[in-house]
Amino acid sequence: MSERAGTGFFSTEEPSLYEAAIRPWNLTVEPLEAGPFGCDIAFLKLDGIAIYRDQYHTDMRLRGTTPPDALALALPLAGLCDKSAFWGRTLCKHNLHHSFYRELDSTTAAGHDQIVILIGTDERYAPEFADLWDHFDACKNGRPIHLTDLQAGALRRVCLDALHTGEEEPDRAFGDMLRADLVGAIKPLVLDACRQEQARPDRRGNSAIARMYDFLEASDEPRLTVAGLCRMAGIHERTLERAVRAKFDCTVHALLRRRRLHEARRMLLFADACSNNVTRISHELGFYDGGRFARDYAALFGELPSQTLRQNAIETVTPLLV
Repeated sequence: MSERAGTGFFSTEEPSLYEAAIRPWNLTVEPLEAGPFGCDIAFLKLDGIAIYRDQYHTDMRLRGTTPPDALALALPLAGLCDKSAFWGRTLCKHNLHHSFYRELDSTTAAGHDQIVILIGTDERYAPEFADLWDHFDACKNGRPIHLTDLQAGALRRVCLDALHTGEEEPDRAFGDMLRADLVGAIKPLVLDACRQEQARPDRRGNSAIARMYDFLEASDEPRLTVAGLCRMAGIHERTLERAVRAKFDCTVHALLRRRRLHEARRMLLFADACSNNVTRISHELGFYDGGRFARDYAALFGELPSQTLRQNAIETVTPLLV
C-alpha cells in the first residue's frame, strides 16, 4: 500500500471509470439490470491502513482480484437482500468477509452499503499487523469471520468516525494520533473475532449441537430458556441435553447461563461507565439476583462486574460457549 495519505469522495455513473478509479483493485463490473450505473466511495488512506465506504446504486457483480499488497476486509452496513453474496456465500450483517490477495466474486443489490478496510502486508508493517496476517492467511477457504452485535457495531462506528474526521478535519486526519487510534481500535476487535472463530468446537459430528450453535448465532435474544431454544431450533430437549452433557460436561441451562455471562462481559467492556451501570446490564440479560450474578461473574472472569465496567480499554474476550 502507498504511504501517501489521502481523504476524499468519488462518485461515478460509468462502470469503466469506477474500474479505473479503484486501482490497484483489478475488478470488472457487470451490471445485473438495465438502467444507469451508480457508485459513491468515501475514503481515508493512511500509512498501512485505509478505510472505504462503498455505496452502490444498481444491482451488479464484481469479479477480479484484490490488491497484491493488502488484506481486504468487508463489513456490510445496509442494503442486504437474498441476492447479496460473496463467493456464493450469502452476505450477513454480522460476517466480516476477507480476501488476502486472491480472486474476488461478489454480487450486490442497489442500495448496498459497506465498509472496506485495507491493511498493508508489506514487511515494514509486520510489527503492527503480522498477527492479523497469520490469522487470515490460514483462512484459505475464505470462510467469513462471525462478529457479535457489539463487535460489528464497534467496528462500524470506528470506521465511520474515522471517515468523518477525514472529511471534517483533514489536517487531523493525517496525524499520527488518528492512525494510532484507528489501528488501536480495529486490530483488537478483529483479532478477538478471529480467535473466537478458531475456538469454535468442531460441530460436524453432532447435529444437535450444530443446530444449537446455528440458532444461537442467528438469535438476538440473550435470555433463552432451554425449552424455548429447543422449540425454536427444532431440537428434542433430551437429545440436546445428552449431547451437551457428553461434550461439555454440563447441562444446557448451565451452558446458556455461561453464554449470558460472556455477553455481560462484552457489554461491560464496551459500555460507557457514565451512562451505564452493572444493574441495568445484568437485568437486560435476565440476571435479577445481583449478588449471585456478581459471584458467578467473578468465578468465571476473576473480577467483579463493577471492575470490568471501569476499564477503559477493549480487552480480549473469551469465546462464547467454551
